[in-house]
Amino acid sequence: MPALVAAACLAVVVDLAVGSTPAKLVALACGLAAIAYCTWYRSVQRVRIADLLHSERRFRDFTEAGSHYVWEIGPDFRFTYVSDSIEKVTGDKPSDVIGKTRTEIRPDDPHTDASAAALQRQIEAGVPFVDVPIKRTLADGRVVHLMTAGKPYYDDRGRYLGYRCSSRDITAQVEAEQALKASEQRFRDFAELAADWLWERDAGDRLVWVSDSMERLVGVPASGIIGTQWTDLPGDSPERRTQIAAIRAKVAERAPFADLPFSRTDRDGQVLHLAISGKPFYGEDGTFLGYRGTTRDITDQVLAQRQLGASNKALQQTTEALAHSEHRFRDFANAASDWFWEQDEQHRFTFILLSDQLLANGRTGTSLGMTRRQANPHGASEAEWQRHEADLQARRPFRDFRFRRDDENGRPRFLSVNGVPLFDRDGRFTGYRGTGRDITVQVLAELEAQEARRGRDLAEAASRAKSQFLAHISHELRTPLNAIIGFSEVMDREMLGPIGTPKYREYAGDIQSSARHLLELINDMLDMARIEVGKYRIEPSPIAIAALMQQVHSMTRGMAEASGLALEFGKVCPDTTVFVDGRAVKQVLLNLISNSIKFTPSGGRITVDVREGDGGALQALVTDTGRGIPAAALPTLFEPFQQASPSQARQGGGSGLGLWISRNLMRMHGGDLSIASVEGEGTTATLTIPADRVLVSDVGAPKAVA
Repeated sequence: MPALVAAACLAVVVDLAVGSTPAKLVALACGLAAIAYCTWYRSVQRVRIADLLHSERRFRDFTEAGSHYVWEIGPDFRFTYVSDSIEKVTGDKPSDVIGKTRTEIRPDDPHTDASAAALQRQIEAGVPFVDVPIKRTLADGRVVHLMTAGKPYYDDRGRYLGYRCSSRDITAQVEAEQALKASEQRFRDFAELAADWLWERDAGDRLVWVSDSMERLVGVPASGIIGTQWTDLPGDSPERRTQIAAIRAKVAERAPFADLPFSRTDRDGQVLHLAISGKPFYGEDGTFLGYRGTTRDITDQVLAQRQLGASNKALQQTTEALAHSEHRFRDFANAASDWFWEQDEQHRFTFILLSDQLLANGRTGTSLGMTRRQANPHGASEAEWQRHEADLQARRPFRDFRFRRDDENGRPRFLSVNGVPLFDRDGRFTGYRGTGRDITVQVLAELEAQEARRGRDLAEAASRAKSQFLAHISHELRTPLNAIIGFSEVMDREMLGPIGTPKYREYAGDIQSSARHLLELINDMLDMARIEVGKYRIEPSPIAIAALMQQVHSMTRGMAEASGLALEFGKVCPDTTVFVDGRAVKQVLLNLISNSIKFTPSGGRITVDVREGDGGALQALVTDTGRGIPAAALPTLFEPFQQASPSQARQGGGSGLGLWISRNLMRMHGGDLSIASVEGEGTTATLTIPADRVLVSDVGAPKAVA
């Protein structure tokens, strides 16, 4: 069009030069028209060019703003154009790409060949394509995932010029999908450890998913039972129909259920006994969506129970106890793990799943990316770390590796972990998975028990040393005391002639009284020592109670009369006989009556009665009208060196060992000694001889000797 306008202008010039006047006017008009047209045409072209530039700029803005870039290749697969946004996605500059094939851009990229081949197959087909995935490795080692679409383009004559394409960055989406798959696989691994297989049913009771392990155990492929309902399970026996009815009843109530029994036949015709557990699940709006659950093979347990049940009732009881123990152990085991963990081939933590309790206590998985030693270098001794790391290097499973870790408040926590090595399909080691428990309570209890045992051992050793010392020193003191008593008695009786001064005889009597009192104390201490070390032995024989009471009456009557007290003994059947150590029982009675005499004011009364107790036992009661014992002193009355009150101790003397020795002597017989008292009214001491030591009583037939 511009050439035509130029020719018209040239013709006008010629006409003006050589033509007539009318011709010149026509030529001038034509020239002006051509100039006007040319001016209009150029303005239109400028508008079109501006529109094209604006459109191209808009296109570039859209591509630069998105997570994609556009590119163009020729028939030889070399880039002829690429948008600037490629640098944002892959790190490549357009100048580094144009003129090269895809394999020439980054030849060291392990994904280049596969991606180039995938695109070449689409381009060689000569048709548009969409959503072709390709991968690129960037200079920093990161892998970028791209989704590519393209279409061929041609010139005005239809000649093929190449492909124009766009690539979209979908790395975040792909990595999210991979993380989701890894999380799902991790869940499946942990779940498979807790059950033999897993399953899921929809709201219509149809099986929509089952784990692959079911086929391995039962022999039925998942494809063969997907879509079946509970009613489709084989119910070819009353037992199975009852089992199915129990499961359906739980499902109808939308209730969770645990370990419901079910039996079915495997591929070999053997009956499998199963335990089925399930829990309903719901949508965000509360709509019931179905059930998810687990199935465990308990065939061995059921068969063992049946075999034991076929033997006898005793074995059946044992089986029930074992089943209860197994169930309790399973409950403890299911609740034992406080967290799950996972490590890579370098033993660095890649996953930590804490229990709700640990999360509630503020614990977090802060050890990701570190080894166990890096996360807690002082948790175990160097020798313990070396043994643990030797297991890891040898790819061995380990159990109960214990270490210490202080919590946020600086308090020590003791932890125990178990782990198993992981290998891929090619046998390549990929890391460890395991569980962990907080065993702080257990460890502290063990430490407390050890301290308690050490304390008990020290106390027992001290007690033995004390008892041995008392026994030795008491024995050593008795010999000189007997000499003192004997010589003072000779002096008091003037057996070798008159002493002379009467005051000396009085002193001799005091020496004799004090020495006898000291000997009684030493004898009590010696008895106590012998009882504590277990060297005191009773020598029982048949004893008539009436004769024993007569001896005690004769020995205490003078003491009571000297204190102005009435001492009364009740009647005892002469045939009543007991199998006891007469010396020990007599010692107990003498001690009780002596105490009553010491602490009963003149004019009071002491009574001793024998009666039959509960279950055929025999009891001797010593009752006085003395001062009584304060209620606060009764609980400690039978402890060594304890007396009712300091004032009574000063008045009555004694070591405070008599009641302790007396009770122990009675308990050696299988009996007991108890005291009841009301302050200001009196005291009653009750000596009990058990029924198996009563040979003949006044109300019963003869009994066997214990």
